[in-house]
Amino acid sequence: SVSTASVDTLNPFVGVTSQDFEVYGVIYDNLMDYGQLNYSPSPRLATSWSHSANGLVWTYHIRHGVKWSDGVPLTAADVAYTFNRDIHGSTERADSLSYIQNITKVQQTGPYTVVMTVSKPTPGMALLIVPILPEHIWKHVSEKQVSTFSNANPVGSGPFTVTKFASNQS
Repeated sequence: SVSTASVDTLNPFVGVTSQDFEVYGVIYDNLMDYGQLNYSPSPRLATSWSHSANGLVWTYHIRHGVKWSDGVPLTAADVAYTFNRDIHGSTERADSLSYIQNITKVQQTGPYTVVMTVSKPTPGMALLIVPILPEHIWKHVSEKQVSTFSNANPVGSGPFTVTKFASNQS
């Protein structure tokens, strides 16, 4: 069905409606997506991923050559930054809690490699639908500012770029 409801915010840390998340999915990349035929995990920003034998350490290989809409290269640093902010920020944590609740550590181990540690085996680590954000933009938005940051001109890596946003209008 088609929705005529408006997007509340372009700030993925505070969005709540399904319309908000539909828009985030085209502005930002996730590590992976649902496969079209059977909803199994399929690559997006992560070209591949694997886990340790005990299921507690996950390694993600990030696609090379991806650029943010402002031309800055996207690297594993952006992925690690996004997940660390989601894990440690009180406002940031809310929207991604179901994906990040068992993640205890996230680190960039190479320009295109991220390693995450979980507190217990977590099958959802193969399907992390979390908008990856550009560190070079969001590091200037403090945790205190994040709940009111409009992000009216979002810098993303997804297939669409926002050129103009007017709340409840266009």
